[in-house]
Amino acid sequence: MDTNVGTVDRMIRIVFGLILLAVPFSNFLGSDWVGQLLAGVAFIVGVTVVISGALARCYIYKALGINTCSVQ
Repeated sequence: MDTNVGTVDRMIRIVFGLILLAVPFSNFLGSDWVGQLLAGVAFIVGVTVVISGALARCYIYKALGINTCSVQ
């Protein structure tokens, strides 16, 4: 699959993903089951966003026909 995520988009994804990865390690969401569930979801989404930014590939962009990469 060709890359379809541009440089600026990649940096935004990596920064946002790292922020989401930090959420479970903080006490921001609380320690009840809802907070733990949201922390788990934030971790999974963070990993996915960091990987898509690192690989410059986004399957949602591909399905929607979006390409933010200027070089093919």
